[in-house]
Amino acid sequence: MTGAWHRSGSWFAVLGALMADAAPAPIPAETDRADLDRALQGDGDAFARIVARHQQRVAAHVWPLLRGAGVVEEVVHDTFVEAYMSLASFRGGAAFSTWLCGIATRVCYRRMRDRDRRGRRDAVFAREQARATSLSGTKDERAEKLWAMVDTMPAKDRLVLVLAYAHGLSIGEIATLSGTNALAAKLRLHRARNRLRDLMDKENAS
Repeated sequence: MTGAWHRSGSWFAVLGALMADAAPAPIPAETDRADLDRALQGDGDAFARIVARHQQRVAAHVWPLLRGAGVVEEVVHDTFVEAYMSLASFRGGAAFSTWLCGIATRVCYRRMRDRDRRGRRDAVFAREQARATSLSGTKDERAEKLWAMVDTMPAKDRLVLVLAYAHGLSIGEIATLSGTNALAAKLRLHRARNRLRDLMDKENAS
């Protein structure tokens, strides 16, 4: 049933296609260290420089999770507010950008969960929209159809799929960013992948 899809290419490769050029260049740790020390002493200008250096990376991390310019801007803002409030907890065991993306991931998940609870996304409409066309067309068209399917899935499933296939993170990295352990992250990704394949099977069979 999934032959048409697999002829068009790997589904997770298509999911990642929209992010291929989105990742900003890495920021050397020493670039942040002095400003972090100053920010911890209450230097607002130092923290403003940190925000300026990292906001593009945080936005690129957040975008495939929420995919709405206004919402992404709000989440980036909330991420840096939370980062500022908990700056003393950053121990330097991981890159500062990784620590920031962990905060952003948790902010996104809360937003996704709340959005689901309030019913702001019409999952039924999105599912019918995904069924209305076959998985054919250009790479971007296929990616958008796949996004429509992903958007109908529970927040936890969307989270691990995006972290794994849009951001290309390892199981360990997914576990760190989502605040769980590697086994739980692996199981969640396996189940989410199977649910997405089921959605694709239904799409191709309809």
